Amino acid sequence: MKKQILFLTLFVAAILVGNNAFGQTYTMEPTTAPTCINATTLAGCTADELHPVQGADYTYTVDVTAATDVVRWFVVDNTAMELAGDELIGASGILPIANGAIDDGSGTDPYILNVVTGTYNSGVAAAGATSSITLNWKYFDGVSNEILLVAYVETDPTCTDNIAVMRIIPTPAFTIDVASINEAGANPAGPTDTPNEECVSPIESASYTSATNTTPDQTNEVLTVDYGENWVFFVVNGANYIDSWAPTFRITYDAGYEAIEAEWTYLSEFTAGGTNTWTTINSIDGSTQETTPIIAGGSSNSAGAGVVPTDGGECIIVRVRVDYGTDNEHDQADGTLNFAVDGTAYDGDNTAGTFYDDTAFDDLMNNGATGTACTPDGFDNDNVDYLITPRPQVEEGSPAHELKTGQGVN
Repeated sequence: MKKQILFLTLFVAAILVGNNAFGQTYTMEPTTAPTCINATTLAGCTADELHPVQGADYTYTVDVTAATDVVRWFVVDNTAMELAGDELIGASGILPIANGAIDDGSGTDPYILNVVTGTYNSGVAAAGATSSITLNWKYFDGVSNEILLVAYVETDPTCTDNIAVMRIIPTPAFTIDVASINEAGANPAGPTDTPNEECVSPIESASYTSATNTTPDQTNEVLTVDYGENWVFFVVNGANYIDSWAPTFRITYDAGYEAIEAEWTYLSEFTAGGTNTWTTINSIDGSTQETTPIIAGGSSNSAGAGVVPTDGGECIIVRVRVDYGTDNEHDQADGTLNFAVDGTAYDGDNTAGTFYDDTAFDDLMNNGATGTACTPDGFDNDNVDYLITPRPQVEEGSPAHELKTGQGVN
């Protein structure tokens, strides 16, 4: 009798696994490097010279009495200057060029991204050509920080002086865009159209355990089925920030039962069919910010180095693993996996360990779908669905089927 039971077990397993024409077909990585989704241009934001957006050119001018007057332009953190006991003009004259509260204009300090035209923070500026300057700003919290653009004017030959300041309060511009991609790395559905689809994983294994009695009673016998796993893929593009940003992920599956794991890697470093480094996403419930930031320029750079992303942003690939185990047959209806991202950009003025907690650096609504334009949107717009279609139903039959794991659970 034991030989018959063993033969029966092996026979059923051979039918359900060995002869499975589908096999294990899931793909753990896109087979082709995807194309990053374009960063969406913000619309409806009020930006001007005193409220600039990052990356745009703004020109500042002063009217001077004579062509021989010399203007020294510089940007200073007024709060930091005062804490150091300094003044714009004090007993010893104008604030020195090398003062630590002045942005050096190189693009590595917190405020100026680039001096486009004009002479910046120079004591030997040529007269007659210094009454205007064009700057390209970084984003910073200009409400909490008093950042001033100073025009210090001297007559030539130096006889007397004057001064004007403009307070700069930038308009935030950090955005996140997401799209789903299929195994081939393509995004045929688009970010907001009908969701991409993936067939549910073929059965990974099945084995039958028989009872010792000779009459089947659907009580002691059980067909144990491992329903496999799906891997689905997304691209995320963060744009218009400086240095890095910290993501928060929210990944839900409408049936609510399955084990979900997720990882990400830089698109710029991804090699189809090669060896790729994936960073584990520690939390998927939308409540906890990730401790590993996404750095402009990829993993070869360090957070805090001040690297500027390209105009198109810095894109990552996210892969999500849905494991059905033995408890979830997934044969009732489509399953909808929703992938959402929120983020906060790097604030170099904060202290170590808290670079990503200033809400003034949160990503903004960028597609007009929900909320007020140019305000933080959380997960409202930066999310996309992925449908996982069900396997065939085999719930009914005569005579009654043997018990099996996960039966009828979608």
